[in-house]
Amino acid sequence: MTDQFDEGQADWQTPAPQPSSSASSSASWEGTPPSTGQGELGRVPSYPNAHLKPTKHRSHATPIIATVCTIVMIAAMLLAGFAAFSWRRSTLGGSSVICKPFGDEPAYCIGGIKPVQASGPTLTASQAGPYFSDAISAMRSADDAVRLAAIGGDLNLLHNKAAAARTAAEHTVQQLAARTWPSSIRTAVNMVILDYQERQSIYANLAANTNREAIDRLAIGGSKVSGAEDLVRTQLGLQAAPFAAVPVTITNVKDAGSCEGYDGGQKVTQRCLDVTVTNEVPVAVTDIALRMTLVDPDGTIRSSDAVTAYSDVSDTPIAAGQSVTLEAQIDPSLVQSGSTLTAGRWAVTDTSNQYHSADFGVGWGSQVAALRDFAFE
Repeated sequence: MTDQFDEGQADWQTPAPQPSSSASSSASWEGTPPSTGQGELGRVPSYPNAHLKPTKHRSHATPIIATVCTIVMIAAMLLAGFAAFSWRRSTLGGSSVICKPFGDEPAYCIGGIKPVQASGPTLTASQAGPYFSDAISAMRSADDAVRLAAIGGDLNLLHNKAAAARTAAEHTVQQLAARTWPSSIRTAVNMVILDYQERQSIYANLAANTNREAIDRLAIGGSKVSGAEDLVRTQLGLQAAPFAAVPVTITNVKDAGSCEGYDGGQKVTQRCLDVTVTNEVPVAVTDIALRMTLVDPDGTIRSSDAVTAYSDVSDTPIAAGQSVTLEAQIDPSLVQSGSTLTAGRWAVTDTSNQYHSADFGVGWGSQVAALRDFAFE
């Protein structure tokens, strides 16, 4: 497997707020179809200082001017948001065909979408949460099945899972559109409906698509929960959406101590790490790799690209459900007693020699006991 992870791809759904990362790295796994996640591993968003230094002498008119400016800015933001939403609706509406930004050939295109507005019996605030949860309940497992089938490279399996997911998305759209929602979330729910309509069209594409690069873009890129859905969940007091499926379960992390490695052809002493994982892809794969961020005991990011663990099974495929131990060699000068790890990216090569990679997602490792509880000795 190549020692390169690719950058995260653009999200085609309503953007969700992205937690910032304190890691920074210029390294990436390149030369492969980009895949979605929380953005490029370790990329630190640049947030410019929004506070202007006050002048020493300020006239009494300044507060009034500031207030007027604030009102104008808020109005402009609302207008821009409405315009963007209206543009998106007009783009997706009618018989138009949308081609994702990676190419205009049919493999990258999805059918035209006619946005629907939710209407029907009015839901009370107490009814909205359970109803919303029930309407979307089948979608995560259906989308996960498509995602894992795409990672495995089995086209027949992918086509079957995508057809089932299209039916699930259609049912979700019908349920969400069959009620009038509380005014506080009505617009957001209509955007969620539009997101699932787009996803329904993506699944229809995947149910017959044979272009493996386009499949990766659509299947992995289309699995992210939209910002509109995150907003609705928050407003209704529901749990956050679960992370999208990943191809491995990390079951054990072991500090293997000092070991012998090579650097520039020369033997050197390294710090070794063993990571036991289970293949969650429904078919056999050839290689698995994980990139993890090394964190100092005080929480400081030491390195976001120094820990990359690889499977070492020669030409023997890793069967579905099989556990293997990945090995990583780390520069010992970077490791302190008590250093910990956070999950960064995964990479899988399927038996057709197709490479797939994506971020685990910010916070994913906190739900994995083997990773959460690990510390170097």
